Amino acid sequence: MKTIQSRSPDFFLGATTPAGFKGYFEPLRREPGMQLVLLKSGPGCGKSTLMKRLARAAQDKGEPIQRIHCASDPDSLDGVVFLRQKRAIIDATAPHVVEPEAPGADERVLSLYHTIDADALHPHKDEVTALFARNQLLRSRAARYVASAGSLLLDSRRAVPLGPAAMETLTVIAYNQPVSRAFIEQVRGVDSSSSVSGLLEKGLIEEAGRLDLPGRPVSFRTTDTFLRVFGLGSLADLPPLHDDPQKEEELPVQQTLEELQ
Repeated sequence: MKTIQSRSPDFFLGATTPAGFKGYFEPLRREPGMQLVLLKSGPGCGKSTLMKRLARAAQDKGEPIQRIHCASDPDSLDGVVFLRQKRAIIDATAPHVVEPEAPGADERVLSLYHTIDADALHPHKDEVTALFARNQLLRSRAARYVASAGSLLLDSRRAVPLGPAAMETLTVIAYNQPVSRAFIEQVRGVDSSSSVSGLLEKGLIEEAGRLDLPGRPVSFRTTDTFLRVFGLGSLADLPPLHDDPQKEEELPVQQTLEELQ
């Protein structure tokens, strides 16, 4: 793989995880004032080439941009964010499908399917079909390897119990997400930086974008790892909080989660 040199931020916005492919293109859509251009086409239609040229042209003009690289092929682009214009152009096809919610009024859809040379491809139908099948097979195999590694990592995390401060912080997040660090500290009454950092390191919580509040603070939410560690199918399976004030001293809120460990 060639080295990519750039003075603009380069990052991935999706990857294969133990819970399958996880993409974060939807939160990009929720950025205040952001307008998306959704590219639709098959592989080899020039989506990445188009985005590379747009990124290069913008950078040559001194425009601040961010490049989103493909997790399975870092030399390819899955998107470019034009920060000053509050616009982004992204590959909206599988595995990170993004559909327009208000075509034209909000998102713009650009189809490149017309660039496919069907006459040239049709004689090689069997070969192309076989390549797609092999690609899917290899992706599935890689996903199983990642899932196996995730299970080993999960076992190691289960072996390390959470302290009272971390459990209390996790409880506040689980039942109120997404929440800012300031909200957590308001509820707990103490600085929670260390607890939040520890939970991020364990993979039990993750950043969930920025809240539409003064200063646009970073928010946090629980992860799929949190659900697996506590044996939950979804957040709907969280035990109900004990609302009886007479039981408050007897059963603190964080013990609700402690019972699941």
